[in-house]
Amino acid sequence: DQAAEQEKQKKLEAATVAFAQPGQMQPERDFNFRGEEASQVQLQGRNGRRAAKWFSFDLPVDSACPMTLIVTYTNDEQQRRTFDVLVEGRKIGERTIERRSPEKDVRLFHIEYVIPAELMAGKQKVTVRFEATNGNSTGAVLGLRMIRADAPR
Repeated sequence: DQAAEQEKQKKLEAATVAFAQPGQMQPERDFNFRGEEASQVQLQGRNGRRAAKWFSFDLPVDSACPMTLIVTYTNDEQQRRTFDVLVEGRKIGERTIERRSPEKDVRLFHIEYVIPAELMAGKQKVTVRFEATNGNSTGAVLGLRMIRADAPR
């Protein structure tokens, strides 16, 4: 139902503190993109980033509220990807994305990571870093959204 989907999107945008589109020059400047052996990708008509080593963005937070990071990934990977997700240098998640077999539909998916309150204490922004593990590279990140976890959505 399109109306329900639009309402859901409106609530998500109202809860959003920051949205960064990796792989686009202006948002990467705005959110202090950094990386080592990081490359731009374009998948399903969306820009993104992946890295053989690591990349990071500085995202604004509202430290008065619980915060959740929503990361958009794709299953359209040509090889296995393994990586950690860090905030302010502390690991808050790890992800493995297997190589997509040809019979599987290409799709985007969103993973939520809770930001521990102590990592935001007294801060206006935090550094979110994607770091390759086990000699693999990171998966393609096609969007980063920092939201107020207690907002309706």
